[in-house]
Amino acid sequence: MKNCIYAFIKYYDTLQNDLFNEHKTIFTERIKNTQRLDM
Repeated sequence: MKNCIYAFIKYYDTLQNDLFNEHKTIFTERIKNTQRLDM
């Protein structure tokens, strides 16, 4: 049971990291697009 919970927490952490990275990429892309528009 302990191993199961530990695995779940690890999986959850990686999931959070993936989401964070995805948001970061979208955010940077948006910033690049705005800079392009400003020019």
